[in-house]
Amino acid sequence: MLRNAVENNVNLLTKLISSFSISDPVTGITHARRVFDKSPQKDDTFLCNTMIKSHMGVRQFAESILLYRDLLRHTKFEPDNYTFSSLSKCCGARLVLWEGLEIHNHVLKRGFSSNLYVATSLVDMYGKFGEMGFARKMFDEMLERSSVSWTALIGGYLKCGCMGIAEELFDAMPEKDEAAFNVMIDAYVKKGDMVSANSLNKQTSHSGTFQSYFILFHIYTSLNLFVHIGKDGSDHELRGKRIANNTGYR
Repeated sequence: MLRNAVENNVNLLTKLISSFSISDPVTGITHARRVFDKSPQKDDTFLCNTMIKSHMGVRQFAESILLYRDLLRHTKFEPDNYTFSSLSKCCGARLVLWEGLEIHNHVLKRGFSSNLYVATSLVDMYGKFGEMGFARKMFDEMLERSSVSWTALIGGYLKCGCMGIAEELFDAMPEKDEAAFNVMIDAYVKKGDMVSANSLNKQTSHSGTFQSYFILFHIYTSLNLFVHIGKDGSDHELRGKRIANNTGYR
């Protein structure tokens, strides 16, 4: 009787599946999937999204994609914007382009391409693939954009080494948030351009915690450069000192 009550209550099932998958990355997800597979509510969108995200939570991205395909074939499952946002992240994490194209095709067929969250996740996915032509086209066709959309596109260009385009987008960004500043500062630091990194850091209006984190990160980066290159006797040791002097951190 209790079992039937649980199986027919979607809210209870989703909570049970979530708790199983969180409790143990190995055995927990196995129990969660077993509960899901035996559920008579297996075509419920909310429940299906929970199971897909549970696989993602333990980095079983392939299982999420396989589950999605299986649900489409054998149930009346109707994916929604949360489904496609999750699946786009799966494809980006797996770096499998053809799967990403498949999901994008399903997004178009089911009319979710204008959804802010789905479109943003696709921009981010194509950025991870390094397919910036697709990412930019998706971004340009968006009817609405958030700071996350802008940051996803900027991050994609930075990953491809297109610093100039990323800077232009960052400058054109209507409202810059901490994530946008972080991705640009991180790119400048990795490039060794500490002057630009520090300049951006000064523009932020964040808490002292963020400021302290950046200073510590910069100091460790500079020290690593100093120690790493100072051993070969080249002039890189002096360059390490110049970086510290130019940014005001010594």
